[in-house]
Amino acid sequence: MRLAEVLGQPAAVAVLRRLIAGGRLPQTLLLSGPPGCGRRTTARAVAQALLCSAPVAGDACGRCRSCALVASSAHPDLTEVPGDRDAADEDGDQSRSLKVDMVRDLADRAMETPILGERRVFLIPACERLSAGRGDSANALLKVLEEPPAGTWFVLTAASPDGVLPTIRSRSQVIRLGPLPAPDLERILIARGVPATEAARLAMLGGGSHRDLEGGAGEMPLAELERLLRGGYHGASLAALMAALPKEPDGTESAAGMTLGMVQRRRTRLWLAALRVDLRVRLRAGDAAVADWLDRLGQAESDLAVNIPVRSVLEMLAAPERG
Repeated sequence: MRLAEVLGQPAAVAVLRRLIAGGRLPQTLLLSGPPGCGRRTTARAVAQALLCSAPVAGDACGRCRSCALVASSAHPDLTEVPGDRDAADEDGDQSRSLKVDMVRDLADRAMETPILGERRVFLIPACERLSAGRGDSANALLKVLEEPPAGTWFVLTAASPDGVLPTIRSRSQVIRLGPLPAPDLERILIARGVPATEAARLAMLGGGSHRDLEGGAGEMPLAELERLLRGGYHGASLAALMAALPKEPDGTESAAGMTLGMVQRRRTRLWLAALRVDLRVRLRAGDAAVADWLDRLGQAESDLAVNIPVRSVLEMLAAPERG
């Protein structure tokens, strides 16, 4: 992935390319932005630009051997710390810390001579995880960040600089990424094989993030949700909604440490977002009755964000009186 191919972040890409072209890219870089905005994609594009043997205007050429090795995750001078899902992306859970032994091994490798070229790059996604536990992982990394070896770069990602330990943040150049525009979300989904009409609809629900759109949302039971809004508690509708929820995390979600509750809340948020799009269209067409429904959807989304179980959220959606 070249920086020129990164979607939705033109300002950040322009800054990165200028710094790389001028040989002024700080050796510790922190890419921050909302989940699903392309932080890790951008980090990998930075790594490819740094390792490319024939860079062009601060970007990788995309044709040399180094670029091919980066694209296939086989470059010997590129190390990416495991971590498919960011620590604070789902329900504020920051319990999944980076193991201190892993960080110490990374720090040791940073002192080694590059194998293929003159540079080494280390990618550390979700660096918020360094703050979990007793801080041993952060201390292990700080030793090498204070005086990084020549030709060695560290590219970190985080949802927000505020979630990063001050000692790490103060040693990093922060580059901020924004939410992805809907047209770019649509292009990403189409590239992943989603039919164009479905991609256009899902992109409207993304809220600037591809994260909740990965894998789509299956058949959305919007009629059942609307029945709860219109008619109050309805046992059959509630049962149908619960039956439509995932019964277990899939392989990717399990590898990311997501629990069943997290998966079900994420799926429910996508359903609510889809219904909200439909209701807004009806409101603009003059259906004033849906204004209250939109307020109740907003409350339901807030309830999901504070870890209230999905069944309770749906019951309150049908019976909004809260004493």
